Amino acid sequence: MYHFGRGQQRDFTEAIKWYEMAVKADYAPALNNLATMYRFGQGVKIDYERAFELYKKAAREHSLAKYNVGEMYSKGQGVEKNPRQAAVWYYKSAKESFVKAQYKLWVLYEEGTGCPLDLSRAKSWYEVAAKKVIKRRSLHSSDSIKKNSFLSR
Repeated sequence: MYHFGRGQQRDFTEAIKWYEMAVKADYAPALNNLATMYRFGQGVKIDYERAFELYKKAAREHSLAKYNVGEMYSKGQGVEKNPRQAAVWYYKSAKESFVKAQYKLWVLYEEGTGCPLDLSRAKSWYEVAAKKVIKRRSLHSSDSIKKNSFLSR
């Protein structure tokens, strides 16, 4: 809440305090969020190594953290740049239906970066991601239409 300013003013110092308490309980979303704060220097000095360590710990049970581990490998932040390991972690996240990871796999297979060039697999990941995005948007827009439609009055 403090990290994103939901319900109160954004306060990185307070967010870090609460995340650190949740980290002691190995709460994966808090581990991931605290890692993000270290990665982007939100209320703390940028520390890629600490961010990577926290993402890896959270990745045991958190699809966004798996994606973030892939990002760290892809960019060489806190760990040596390794496109193959990036692809491995994007795959782990994508298998848990994380759309950004599915998109990354589409691009990696299309380019042959970190994995073999495979246009068939690229197309498959593209279709998986696209269907999910289209479904979300249609659900969102149908909710919006229902709320704002004179027919629902």
